[in-house]
Amino acid sequence: MRQGYFKEYKLQRSGSIDRKVGDRRTRSRSRSPNRFRGKEEDRRDKGSRENVPVKGVINTIAGGPGGGDSRRARKQQERAIRGDRRKEWVMNVETKEEITFSSKDLNHGQGTQDDPMVIKLDIANFEVHKVLIDNGILADIIFWDVLKRMSLENSNLSPVRTPLVGFGGGEVSSMGTIDLSVSMGEEPRRRTAMVKFLVVDTPFAYNVILGRPALNLFKVVVSTYHQKMKFPIRNGVGEVSCDMKEARRCYNLSLRNGEQEERLKRKEKEEVDIDVKKFKTERIKPMEEHKSVELIVGEPSKTMRIGSSMSKAIETLMIELLRESADLFAWSPSDFRGIDPEVIVHRLNVNPMVRPVKQKKRSFGVENRIIEEEVNKLKEAGYVSEVQYTDWLANVVVVLKASGKWRMCTDFTDLNKACLKDPYPLPRIDLLVDSTAGYEA
Repeated sequence: MRQGYFKEYKLQRSGSIDRKVGDRRTRSRSRSPNRFRGKEEDRRDKGSRENVPVKGVINTIAGGPGGGDSRRARKQQERAIRGDRRKEWVMNVETKEEITFSSKDLNHGQGTQDDPMVIKLDIANFEVHKVLIDNGILADIIFWDVLKRMSLENSNLSPVRTPLVGFGGGEVSSMGTIDLSVSMGEEPRRRTAMVKFLVVDTPFAYNVILGRPALNLFKVVVSTYHQKMKFPIRNGVGEVSCDMKEARRCYNLSLRNGEQEERLKRKEKEEVDIDVKKFKTERIKPMEEHKSVELIVGEPSKTMRIGSSMSKAIETLMIELLRESADLFAWSPSDFRGIDPEVIVHRLNVNPMVRPVKQKKRSFGVENRIIEEEVNKLKEAGYVSEVQYTDWLANVVVVLKASGKWRMCTDFTDLNKACLKDPYPLPRIDLLVDSTAGYEA
């Protein structure tokens, strides 16, 4: 039995509980701790939810001169927002007509309300399609390709120091700003204003991105559900509907461009390897197996390789043809007869004012045998001859080839410096260089 409730206990036993006691019993139940249990649990749940640490920050596209083109200007705007406003500023709208959206404004085109807002605008007396409406960006962007189509590539752009910051934190530098006239809506409900665009030279699925500065300039109210936006004019309300077919095409194109860029990034990441190690040059392998055939019977060094997938009849004809033409193949440098000097002779165009250079003799080790073999081959072929008193003297260099054999070269560095260069003028060289600017090989 609970303390202080003995009287109620007696009345309950007697079966005569009046209204007053019943009310008291009701009040006693309301005073029980169970009354506050639910609220205490809600407060604990709310407190636990409020104490959950933030996992990360998701940014949108920002930057450009809209929020201030310098650190000082951005700080001044921030202080102005934090400061106390003693006056209330009321926006004076040009029309008394209310801006509303109803079921009559629904766009019943081929698409959904989740498609991006893509419209067409009159910019600098050009009808520009693929204009993306994005009220999450603090800049109005026009792309360099669009300016070139407008023949405005030679316009003087105002420099901008603040870059554009994208979703992943990546920065895109702009080429500058340009003021262009923008007309929105159709006559007679049409409005025109000057918009300061950021010019960006990067591939994109859209031609223009209209951000918060231009939308606020036109006092635009956007309804993504109705795929329409309205704005006040002097004699009423103007409106622009979304081109849902164009929006879907641009959206799919932007996804394809993003996938291609991601594939290129993955490919570059896979190909880049900065580890220091020896790489072996892999030679291209034939698509079928080969077998060697002697062109001159009894001389195994003079062979030719043919494919092994040929039929027996074609293989026999191929071998007969190669053996009949065995004298067309050169097996050694002496087989190259060269050109008769009466036909053509090459002479070095050495500057007579340059003093001849005799390089110091280099000492060779294992390469001596290789150099001797190569020199003997050239002497047998008649390409070189021994000279006792020479004005110019150059050393040889032995280089290992990919096939494992050796190549002998001559160091003609000093001789090349003394030879007069043949003039090969390039016409319009300045124009050719300027036309390649901005491209990558």
